[in-house]
Amino acid sequence: MLVPDSIDLEQLIFDIVEYQREDDLLTFMRLMADRLVHVVVEAEGSPTSLQPGTVYITSDTNQLKIRAVEVPGHGNWSYACTEPSMLPEGGLYAAFPGSTSC
Repeated sequence: MLVPDSIDLEQLIFDIVEYQREDDLLTFMRLMADRLVHVVVEAEGSPTSLQPGTVYITSDTNQLKIRAVEVPGHGNWSYACTEPSMLPEGGLYAAFPGSTSC
């Protein structure tokens, strides 16, 4: 099944959570396969080539700690986005293929 270019990613994520339809999840997985997912990472243990404000593409040998915050009553959450322009300024960032995130 092809994924139309006109899919609203935000709406699709809402539909997955709200309606829990398997077709929506499968569409999301196909949509993410060709995208990079950007995350904020902790400096400790990160490669020295990872510099503030730049995107680092991970490899199989990397072991990075994704920055998480605890949301009371809802566990630990991490910030992730598919557009580098949506990252907060000045932090350490890593990107990995969306196909590995699903």
